[in-house]
Amino acid sequence: MAKRNRREYLQFLDAAKAAAETAIDSFNSVWHPYRNQTTLLLLTNAWELLGKAVLLQEKESIHKGQKQETISAEVVIYRLQNKKLLDQNQASTIQQIISLRHAACHHILPDTPVEVMQHLLFYSAKFFRELVGRKFPTHLKTMNENYLSMSFSDLTTYADKVQRSVSRIKRNESDKKLIWLLERGVKFDGESYISEAQFNAKYLNKKKILSHLALNQFVKSGEMVRIVPVQAPHNYYADITLRKGSSKDSSLPVLVKKLTLKKITRI
Repeated sequence: MAKRNRREYLQFLDAAKAAAETAIDSFNSVWHPYRNQTTLLLLTNAWELLGKAVLLQEKESIHKGQKQETISAEVVIYRLQNKKLLDQNQASTIQQIISLRHAACHHILPDTPVEVMQHLLFYSAKFFRELVGRKFPTHLKTMNENYLSMSFSDLTTYADKVQRSVSRIKRNESDKKLIWLLERGVKFDGESYISEAQFNAKYLNKKKILSHLALNQFVKSGEMVRIVPVQAPHNYYADITLRKGSSKDSSLPVLVKKLTLKKITRI
């Protein structure tokens, strides 16, 4: 008896999961001179395939035009957002990844702070798993691996690095390009991106540039992530406290307070 072919949308789903895990593996590689670029390429691939798996499962076409080409990753995510399968924050996160991917694939990726990469990777992987659980719940059992990313730098957050890049936008070409790439991802309208020339003309003459960017709302409304390894000797514990910052400050500053811990006395 001939082997039954796996349904097309399940083939897309299998490939999407493989791409997502390979992206994580790429980012955590000990030596990888093309780490950010490879991670962005694979994350975009993962989301495009997952989105197409969802559309195919719902009997929707993933083709466009007369040449039977398939729709792009950014259009796939836009469709998922319109179907209420992704909210604004989730879609904006993924669209930034896709925008950066295009730069990495077709041009030169500007210097991208590790906090920006960690933020996009962490939340895109989280949203990826949530969508799989929502649309393909039986496949969650194959997505229960645990991953560890080590860092020896005193890192801050995505919001902090974006704010710093915006502050240098008029004097640093790399920062200007990075902010344009992130902004065009957030502002994707389902058909086209804002060009670099349009971005420069619209925003560079402003005094408080960040307040005029769609990226500012993303920073204010989205959760931030900071990976903090805590090393403690036997019988010691560590407290991590979150507090609400000023509503006037969108950078979500990270304060590191060091305390001398007392050894626990057991009764």
